[in-house]
Amino acid sequence: MITRSILLFWLVVALSVSRAAAEPGVSDTEIVIGGSNSFSGPLAYTGEQITKFGVDLYLRVVNDAGGIHGRKVRTIYYDDGYRPQDSVANTKKLVEQDGVFAIIIFEDRSLSVMPWNT
Repeated sequence: MITRSILLFWLVVALSVSRAAAEPGVSDTEIVIGGSNSFSGPLAYTGEQITKFGVDLYLRVVNDAGGIHGRKVRTIYYDDGYRPQDSVANTKKLVEQDGVFAIIIFEDRSLSVMPWNT
């Protein structure tokens, strides 16, 4: 009975490790997330506030506490100047080239990305 429990335990550990490593943007040491936001243009102030005093501040606390399951969270941001076409291009770049795990910090025009994703 104990041998069966130990075997089951190691099977679950092996599957969970291989599953996490297979996700884009997730490695043994970090999780990469990203977003397209306005760092220039009419909403530059809002874009900076969301990232510097929102997301980045929160993730600094998470990383200082050891990360998520021991993985540090790293962010990649691209400036879209509040232009929907740049938001789409940046999102494609984040997914296809940077291989991020998740897209974060959408603004109101986030629906502009939907045609690319469907």
